[in-house]
Amino acid sequence: MSKYLNQRGDTLIEVLFAVTVLGVVVTGAINLSTRAGQIGQSAQERSEAVNLLQQQVELTRSDVKNAGTAAARIRSGAASCLSVNPSTGDITGLSACNNYGGSRYNISLTYDNVKEVYTSVANWEGIGTEGPQEASLIFRVRQ
Repeated sequence: MSKYLNQRGDTLIEVLFAVTVLGVVVTGAINLSTRAGQIGQSAQERSEAVNLLQQQVELTRSDVKNAGTAAARIRSGAASCLSVNPSTGDITGLSACNNYGGSRYNISLTYDNVKEVYTSVANWEGIGTEGPQEASLIFRVRQ
């Protein structure tokens, strides 16, 4: 019997404590990994939105430089975004830009007559984040 009394081992409480600590560490790592994925997805969405907004800036600049009428339609409120007509290559003003270019982004382009600036706004329902998201660019085009 003295043979068993001299043996040392972990008690049940020590094992339970070790398993609990391990569980907390693993749960924290999983939560951190999930949050990092959400942040990455959100950054990707914002990058895509800014690229679409930059396209609106470039189309506006090109239209004004080439004395087109599409930017004038934006300034008058007759159009809400610009697009390139695939058959002619002309820049046209569209009245609605929901799911712009087949994407899930809604684009709007407005002109402030007082400040003489354009504002391009993208709205979308975020996947990586909860709720609606928005990005905007304010720019001025010199003639």
